[in-house]
Amino acid sequence: MSFTVTHCTVTTNSITIAFSDAVDTSAASTGAANRSNYTIYDPAAGFSVPTNPDPTWQVASLDPQTILISLPA
Repeated sequence: MSFTVTHCTVTTNSITIAFSDAVDTSAASTGAANRSNYTIYDPAAGFSVPTNPDPTWQVASLDPQTILISLPA
């Protein structure tokens, strides 16, 4: 199945990604809630080298098509 990112919102402490179809929302190796499946790159925000979110970042499914990645409170 092929799908695309339909919307992405980035704030100072979260990233919300919406996909065109439902995704596997588990934290399994290929799941959308697995932080290792994402790479963050933003030199202005201190991510000058592409990196995966570290284990302190929360990854949650808002619905079958939307994932929220957020910094710890």
